[in-house]
Amino acid sequence: MSVSFRKSSRCATGSCVEIGYDGSALVVRARGGAIVRVDADARVAFLAAVRGGRFDLAERAGR
Repeated sequence: MSVSFRKSSRCATGSCVEIGYDGSALVVRARGGAIVRVDADARVAFLAAVRGGRFDLAERAGR
């Protein structure tokens, strides 16, 4: 299946990752062409971590 990748409209540098969906997994492509497929379980866990502040820079700086 072909994947149509999208880049964030907030990407000002052109070196942002791109995301797509191949019908069963989220597909993330880095600028250099490396591709990572993220299945539904991993995506749910990642989004929970993001929503929980796990990757907030301010939070990490204080640790």
